[in-house]
Amino acid sequence: MACVSLLDHFSALADPRQAGKVLYQLPEIMLVVLCATLAEAEDFVEVRLWGRGKLAFLRRMLPFRRGIPSHDTLNDVRNAHDPDLFCACFTAWVEGLREDEPDIVALDGKTSRRARRGEDHPLHVVSA
Repeated sequence: MACVSLLDHFSALADPRQAGKVLYQLPEIMLVVLCATLAEAEDFVEVRLWGRGKLAFLRRMLPFRRGIPSHDTLNDVRNAHDPDLFCACFTAWVEGLREDEPDIVALDGKTSRRARRGEDHPLHVVSA
């Protein structure tokens, strides 16, 4: 499978704004929102703060000529998108991160000490 960038997965999202009023490009908004969210930003104020602190990193991928948009702009643009389409784009991106068929599945198992439900039935934990 060819390598597809994060933003390529979200290219199906159209810019909902009037073209003449756009100060911040949609790919820049999507990149900062997605990266900050992955870095555990919980709202658009935190997304903006994260983006301002990581602007040099973000500029390695896109120009961000006007810097990071306000939290209101981030919120308005993101909320103007169809949530089902956004979900489909996000799911496609996550699916593209994993291997089609892993060759090996690692298994680990443990029997908990002193966690017996009965004499003959200790508590077992198995993870793959």
